[in-house]
Amino acid sequence: MPFTTKNRRYVHELLRLETLVARGAPGSFVEAMWLEHLTSSHRLEYHAILRELAPEGYARALREEARTAREDRRLLAEEAEDERRQRTSDRALWTRCGGRPK
Repeated sequence: MPFTTKNRRYVHELLRLETLVARGAPGSFVEAMWLEHLTSSHRLEYHAILRELAPEGYARALREEARTAREDRRLLAEEAEDERRQRTSDRALWTRCGGRPK
């Protein structure tokens, strides 16, 4: 891999991610924000670092990601259902007020 500014930033971010993982838990709000940013932008690398440095953390992270994904799907389904109900209600109100049904 040729040395470029982009590669340098990538390596620097991975080193920072490794340091945060090795430390165990973020020590401050700023570190927590860095960890969130780095884990979301370098998901595969984060998993590899966790497998290597903290296998129990890797299993915990996978469970947390699965739980978060289930929660996101549930919330999206609820939002879609609420939106459908609102459209139905709006249509009924429209026709009651004299609008033509579609």
